[in-house]
Amino acid sequence: MRNHLRRAWLIGLTLLSLLIGLVGGMALDRQVLTASGQAADSLDLHLIAEAWDVIRSHYVDRTAFDEKQITYAAIGAWSTHWATPATPLS
Repeated sequence: MRNHLRRAWLIGLTLLSLLIGLVGGMALDRQVLTASGQAADSLDLHLIAEAWDVIRSHYVDRTAFDEKQITYAAIGAWSTHWATPATPLS
């Protein structure tokens, strides 16, 4: 009986520690993202959607328009720019 109580206590303490670590990590992550200016609300999704619509509607060869390939190319360009922040986008 004593071993069962000790085991339950240890499991409960372990789960509580994991929960505290998870919540603390989430709070710290949110604080770091907000402090660095890279919060999700700083991304202008409307501008990205507008650019996507313009590209899709005015693309010369619509049969060759591959949405997946264009998306990966855009992500690659963003990644390259962020890797070298001194490079202007224009």
